[in-house]
Amino acid sequence: MKIEEFVKVFNQKAESQKAKISDTWYESNYTEFIKSFLHDLSIEMQLESIAEYWKIDYVFYKKENRFENFSKGIWLKKIDVMIENENYYQRAHEEINKLCLWKADLKVLITYYKEHVLIDRIEYWNEILKEMVKNGGKENFLLILGNDDIKQFDKYYTWNNDNMALEIFIQ
Repeated sequence: MKIEEFVKVFNQKAESQKAKISDTWYESNYTEFIKSFLHDLSIEMQLESIAEYWKIDYVFYKKENRFENFSKGIWLKKIDVMIENENYYQRAHEEINKLCLWKADLKVLITYYKEHVLIDRIEYWNEILKEMVKNGGKENFLLILGNDDIKQFDKYYTWNNDNMALEIFIQ
C-alpha cells in the first residue's frame, strides 16, 4: 500500500471522527476507540484486519494472503499494513524497533506529542530508524502524530531511504 493512499483514507476517517477523537483523547477508553477506528479504516481500504497479531497492535491484509486451512487462529502469508499505536511518545522508540523487525508493505506508527518535545523526539526516532536500516534495508515507514494540545492528528512523517531521514509528509 502506498503511503499517500493510507494518509488520504486516514485523514478522511479522522476528519469524520474529529469530535469522537477529541472527546476520548485522554480517556481510558481511547485505546479501544483507536482499535475500532483502525478496524473501520481497514474496511474502507477494502482490506481484512486483525488486532494483536503476534503482539502487533493492528495488521491489515488482503484475504488471499491468509492461509485458509491452517490450525486455529489466523495465519498470514503477507502483511500489507502493520500498525502500532503508542499513547506515550516516551515509549514510541520501542514500537519503531518492533515495526522494523517485521516485514510488511507499509509500517505505521501512531503516537502523540507535546510541541515542546517534538524536535528532540523526531531526531531520536530518526536515529533509531537509521540504525535499523543501516545494513541495506529499506523501509516504507509512516509516522502519524497526534497533537496533545489540540487533540488532533496533525503531522505525518515518512522515512526517506535515500536520505536516511524522517521527512515531513505533505499531501
